[in-house]
Parts: sequence; structure tokens; C-alpha cells
Amino acid sequence: MKMLSNVSKKLACLMFAGMMLGVTVAEAGTIPTSSVPLYTYASKKIYCYNSPGGAQKGYIDPGDDITITKVQSNGWVYGNYPTARGRVSRWFKASDLLADRAANYTRYAPKATTTVYRDSSYRSSLGSVNNNETITVVGGSGNSRQIIYKLSNGKGYKLGWLPERNALTYEQAFGPKPNPAGYFHPLGNKNYKFRGSNSANSYKNHDYSISAGTPVYAICDGTAYFYQITGTYKGKNNTLVSYGNYIQLKSGGIEARYGHLDSFKGVQLKYGNAKNYGSTYKAVKNYNKRYITKRAVKKGDILGYVGTTGNSSGNHLHFELWVNGKRQEPNNYF
Repeated sequence: MKMLSNVSKKLACLMFAGMMLGVTVAEAGTIPTSSVPLYTYASKKIYCYNSPGGAQKGYIDPGDDITITKVQSNGWVYGNYPTARGRVSRWFKASDLLADRAANYTRYAPKATTTVYRDSSYRSSLGSVNNNETITVVGGSGNSRQIIYKLSNGKGYKLGWLPERNALTYEQAFGPKPNPAGYFHPLGNKNYKFRGSNSANSYKNHDYSISAGTPVYAICDGTAYFYQITGTYKGKNNTLVSYGNYIQLKSGGIEARYGHLDSFKGVQLKYGNAKNYGSTYKAVKNYNKRYITKRAVKKGDILGYVGTTGNSSGNHLHFELWVNGKRQEPNNYF
């Protein structure tokens, strides 16, 4: 095997960490089964085996690329690497890939689109991560941090390095994060992901197009406040504008906002309910957020139904999640 430039052992650990994004972090010295395929590099000579704990069979040269395809909870992994005869698959120890076996894994988000490198010398680029894209920091050296990040094609994870100054903790980037497992999806289906006009800005991910009449749900226990937002538009008074039929659900520091609803469940509409398309604040006069009533609700209760009222060009749910006064990326919670 041709020896490539030396790659830090911590780089291999970082790649492992990238695979673990969004999943429960494994114990030190292990790699979670959900982190395959995992793409990394050998930072040192790694001995291989025919079976876990079995006879030694060859080794991986420093710098060789490794693809991990199987993981065992006992700390052994199975993967392939290049040789003069082509790629060969063997077992080897996960601990040989991990730079910091006792690292405290932390969810982070880069401040801006940031280059990720093979090692802490920053000589060789692996790619990049976008601003506010969730990454996992698994260790560090000096002012450098090892991270795990998801490949843009969704087919695995990588381990890499970036400067500490380019990383924010999850809380710094997104604000305090309640336990997402405790929330009920506002559309009742955790596979529904919100989108926006600018995917690079997480705050733009707030809409989900879906048919009129689809129920929307309370994400948690709390108090729901029901409004209709009206104004004078094109000479017509009490026209629904902005978010139209609108609900705010509050629970302590949590606030969920539902916009453009067709109707509310169990709450009578009081003002104009015509579906108006394309209204803008500049064209609206006498803007008024008209309060109707409030109601105590439980997680999973139906609050209302999807529509296209107010400034809307088609049936969809506009959804916002706020935590302690800071707007959040909803796709990180559902």
C-alpha cells in the first residue's frame, strides 16, 4: 500500500464523530451502529484481524482511507481499505480510530459556512459545513476541534477538524433546547420537514405545503391564544391579512405560532374569513391583530385546520418555534 501523508489519529476520531450527528453518542472507545457508512483515514498503522479478537491479518497504512460498514458494541468494527490487490475488508479496533476516547460529545453549530480539514494543521480540506448546521464536537487539540458532520448527499458521515473560533455551542447558536422527544409534531407526522425560501438561513424553514383541512396539533401542554389578523386591503375592511387565522401556543418559555389556518377547532371565527392572496403590509391599512379567546390545551390536541388565509398563495402551515424569546430551527425539534 502506498503511504499517504500522515493524518492525525484525532482525524479518524472526528470522522467517527461526524457519523454520529443527530444520534445518541456511544460510549468512549465505541462507534454507534447508526454511524455507518463511516468514512475516515488511518492516522497511524492499524492492525487488522480475521474476526473480532481473532488472528491478526495485515494492517492499514497511515493515511489510507477507510470505509466502515459494520459496528459492534464491544468496540470492534468491520471495514475496507486499499491494498496493492484492491480494497480488502477486515476487522479492527474502533479505539484505533478515536483520537479522544474520553471526549464529552457536544452538539455545535458553526458561525458561518466553514471549511473542514483532515487534521488540526488545516493543510488538507475535506469539504465544508454550513452556518447553523448541527455538528458534533468529539474532542480537540489546542484551538482546534474535532467534529462529526453529515455528508451533503445524506449517505454517511465524516470526521474532520475546524478552528474553535468557527464553532458555537448548540445553545449559543440556537438558544436553550428543550427535549425534542417531548414534543408532538404540529402536523402529526415527524417525517414532515419545514422548508423556506432560503435554506441557508434556518429561520426561513417555516412552511409546509399540505392540503386544506389538515389538522394542526398542540406541540405541548399550554395555553392557546386564537387571533384573526385583519386590515383594509384593496378597499375592503376586515380583510384577513398577514397570517390570517392565527394561533399562538404558550408554555413557559416555549411559544409555537401557527399561521394561515382555514379555521379553528371549537372556536368561532368573528371577522372576515375570505382567502386573500398576495396581500402585503405595504398595501394594508388599519392592520389589527384581533384577539378572540384563549384555551388550555394538551399535547396532541387539535387546534385548527390548514388553510390559505391572509397573505398566502396556497394551502400550507406557517409554523414558528420560539424558546426563551429566540426563534428556533423547527426541524431540529421534530
